[in-house]
Formats: sequence, structure tokens, C-alpha cells
Amino acid sequence: MYLDVDILLALIKEKDFHREYAKKIISLKEDKYTSVISLIELEIVIKREVSDILSMELDKVLIKILPELRIVDCDNEIFNKSLDLRKKFNLGIFDSIHAATSLKFDKRIASTDHMFEKVKGLVVVKTIIN
Repeated sequence: MYLDVDILLALIKEKDFHREYAKKIISLKEDKYTSVISLIELEIVIKREVSDILSMELDKVLIKILPELRIVDCDNEIFNKSLDLRKKFNLGIFDSIHAATSLKFDKRIASTDHMFEKVKGLVVVKTIIN
């Protein structure tokens, strides 16, 4: 299952609104992965919302929280699919990459972002748990 940035952020920010949901997601007994692009987006958000110092320690923080998290690369197939998804579903740049990555691997994404619900072929785990 692909972990969107909002899930990772909720695990890092102690008072995040989605923290309990994120904890439920990581307690599920299945493989979890995200993209290298998620890490870039997460670094930007943490720098802006939490701390620049914490953003520079992101690798250590993620290993501590989710040692089993697999990081996948963004390749041409994902990039081209993300452009297509942006056009078809009016997704943002990062969201289209997250959706394309998930579609390439297992078609499941954990996110609180409702934008993913309109992407055909993508299962938003949020709708299953809530």
C-alpha cells in the first residue's frame, strides 16, 4: 500500500489531525511503500510547518517510525502516467505522481486526500477503514 505524504506527516507531527488514522494505517499487516517524490514533498512540508532542522533529519525520523517502509523511484512510466492523470482528473503535481506510482505497483493508496477517490483504478484505503 502506498503511503501518501499526509500519512507520513501525521506520524511525524504529534498534534496532527490525522494522527490516529495514520496509526491505524501503519498497523495494517501489509507491505508499505512511498516514492522518493513523497520524501521531497514531505521535506518541504516539514520545513514549512515544523522545523528546518527536522526536515534535514527526515531519513532518521522515517527509519525510526517506519523501518519497513520501502522507497520506490520515479521512472519515465510513472512520470508519463502522472501527466496523464493531471490532465484527466485535474490533480496537482505531487498528487498525480503519488497516484501514478500507486497504480504502477498495487493500486492502493492510504491518504486523507479526497482527490484520489476520482482516479479510476485506484483504491483509497481511507474509504475502507473509516
